[in-house]
This record gives sequence, structure tokens and C-alpha cells, in this order.
Amino acid sequence: MLNSMMNIKKSLHKVGEEYMPIYEFECSKCHHEFEAFLKLDESYENLECPECGQKSPKKLISAIRTNYWANFLDKMDKIVSPDKFK
Repeated sequence: MLNSMMNIKKSLHKVGEEYMPIYEFECSKCHHEFEAFLKLDESYENLECPECGQKSPKKLISAIRTNYWANFLDKMDKIVSPDKFK
């Protein structure tokens, strides 16, 4: 669990006392992909593409790396099939 929390913190940027998520965007005009630090409730409609200046980029779905599910499956496998781990 601690390991997965550390991975989530790697995708956040500390600004003052707050952690702000790093979001990924794609420009609707030139298709340039870029990142931006935004508060959770902050709108990105007025965000401009750093390449061409076009507003209203497309928000991309970012992968978050976590080992939580793999660790859970390993623990369950050890309970169900302990002979595998001898």
C-alpha cells in the first residue's frame, strides 16, 4: 500500500502546502501533447497549447503506476497455493 501511495505522489507536484495533479492534454489543432499542473477543481478550458496557442485542449487519460493489484494477487496466490512458494 505504501509503495502504491509513493507512485501516486510521483504524479503530483507540490505547490506550497498543496499537491497538484499533473494532467496530460492534447491540442485539438496541432495534436501536440503536453502536461499541466492544475488543482482538482480547476477548469482547463482556457488552457493554451504551448506550441500553437489553441485553447480548450483534450484531456488525456493518464496511467497511474501501482503495484497494489499485483501485491494483492500474490498474497491470494500464497494463501490458495502455498506449495508454489516453497
